[in-house]
Order: sequence, then structure tokens, then C-alpha cells
Amino acid sequence: MNTHDRRFDVIEALPSLAFLSLLRLGMELELAGWIGAGLAAAALLYLHWAGARYNPILLGINVHLLIVTPVIVAIFKLNATALGEALTSYSYQGVLITIFVVGVALTLTSRHGFIGLEGASSSVKRQSLFLLLAALCGIVWSFTYGGASFVGVAVPIISLFVIQRVVRARVT
Repeated sequence: MNTHDRRFDVIEALPSLAFLSLLRLGMELELAGWIGAGLAAAALLYLHWAGARYNPILLGINVHLLIVTPVIVAIFKLNATALGEALTSYSYQGVLITIFVVGVALTLTSRHGFIGLEGASSSVKRQSLFLLLAALCGIVWSFTYGGASFVGVAVPIISLFVIQRVVRARVT
């Protein structure tokens, strides 16, 4: 079923909005991460159960929220402190990497591609590759941007949403 309802957009965005809000309110990173992971799992399961089509960018964000805290906590519990600290320090940039990996997987395996839209197969692939290139540029920019790491990731993610809308218009 290819059902889409604007309520699904809110449900899909809720885990990252909640995670960022909790951090902004001063909650400790690990606890906010576990809450974000739980909300991401719930949102992904609900959207699957409802037959909704995921937004590929939000899917990448939610997959990141789902895995990053458990992986980092496990690494610390295994006493790999240096690795855990490195992953923690790059966890913001990691969301762009996860979006990119999800985008590659969708481009290779889904007729909707990374743009998340039905259309002529060659057009969807071409526009998905363009969006992947934009995601790759965002990754590079996030690691080289000299300002706050949040801004270094937020700007590329916002740009990806804008580019996604533009390339979708080219397919339809």
C-alpha cells in the first residue's frame, strides 16, 4: 500500500524533534539518545504497520537515532573508551553518513529510489544519484565546517530536503 497522510510526516519527524528538544532542555545526551532511539523504533514500526511510504531522508535520520545510542553505549561497556568518545564526538556528522547509506540502499533496491517517488526508472535513478551527490557534499561540508557541529549538520539536512523537493518536481 502506498498510503500517504500528512500525519505520517509528523510521526516520522517526531523522534528527531523530541531528541533535539530534550537536548536543548538540558537532558543528558545518553538519556536523550535512548528516548530518541525508542521513539524512532516506534515511529518506524507504526509507519510500516500503517503501510506508509517513508521519507528517505527522515528514514536515514530515524535509522541513525535507532542505532547510534545503543552502539556507542555498547562500545563504552566493552571498555573501548577512545572509540566511544570518537563516535560520540562525530555522532552529529554520523547522521549524514546514515542518510547517505540509506540513500544508497534505496537507490539500489527500491523503485522509489532515494528521492522516494514513483516515476520512470531511469529518471528516479538519475535524480536519486543527484541527491546522493548532494548528501555526499553535505558529509564533506559537515566535517570541514569550522562552526558549531549542529549547524554543520543542520544546514546540509535542510538542503537535502530542499533538493529532494526540486528533484521530485523533475520526475513528476
